[in-house]
Order: sequence, then structure tokens, then C-alpha cells
Amino acid sequence: MARQKLINAGQGSIKDIIYEYVTGQEFGMHIKRIVTAFAQMKEQLEKEKLATIKLWSKREKQIAMVLENVVEIRGSMERLVGEQKALPAIDVLSLEAIATDDDENEN
Repeated sequence: MARQKLINAGQGSIKDIIYEYVTGQEFGMHIKRIVTAFAQMKEQLEKEKLATIKLWSKREKQIAMVLENVVEIRGSMERLVGEQKALPAIDVLSLEAIATDDDENEN
């Protein structure tokens, strides 16, 4: 309201008009809304981040369980057939492949 009076009266300089706006309620309300929206976005992002981390952790455990069971099945089959017949090598189950995969996942 004071801003409009200054403009209408032609008595206020631009500096005075800006000062009145920045120290007024309208500007304060805009800043408050911006800060509130920012805080809400940050809170939502943190919740999404935690949910994603939990999901990834669950999937990593599932993948490890699958790999462990595949290795155990192969070990059982090797024990059953013994030295009578060698099973073909599976490169991705070798210690070297598993170690390389772990190194890549850490980076």
C-alpha cells in the first residue's frame, strides 16, 4: 500500500520503492513460501534416498543369495559326480570373476 502511494505521488525514488517492497509483508510472504517449499522438497528427497538405499540393500542381498545357491548347487553336483566326470567351467563363478566384480562394485 505504501509502495503504491509512493509510486502514485511520484515522490519516491526507485531505491525507496524497492526498500519498501523488501521490508514489506508481500516480500516476506514470498520468501517464506520459497523456504517452506525448499524444506519440503529436501525432506521428500531424503525420504526417497532412504527408501532407495533400503531397496538396493534388499536387492543386493537377494542377488548374493542367488549366487550363493548357484555355487552350492554346482558344488553339490561336483561332489556327486566326483572325479568320474568334470563339469565344464563357468567363468562367472570363478574366484577371479567374483573378485573382479566386487572390485568394480566398490568403485
